[in-house]
Amino acid sequence: MILICDRTDIEQKRELIERFREVYENGFPDDDEREDFDSILQRVAGEVPGQPHSVIVMSKDRKVKVGGGLIADWYADSRALHLTYLIVDPDVRKKGVGGKLIDKG
Repeated sequence: MILICDRTDIEQKRELIERFREVYENGFPDDDEREDFDSILQRVAGEVPGQPHSVIVMSKDRKVKVGGGLIADWYADSRALHLTYLIVDPDVRKKGVGGKLIDKG
């Protein structure tokens, strides 16, 4: 599992994030059903005052293929974590990736 939780992670793991972007956008092909990915990255980087802090947890295999991921929003005032998106690439579905993302993420 790969955790992306700040600007440094975004800069250091750009290639994996772009692979996850593909899984995310392919999994939610309707623009009205998903948030703009760059907006999510801005929240992860802490660039959006007044918004929750977002984190991304990705699953990858040894070949650096991103099999899926989740995006969660942390609401500090209420101390609540909201799972916003959970997506698993069709090529690795039915292999426990979603469960691992939730358990370990």
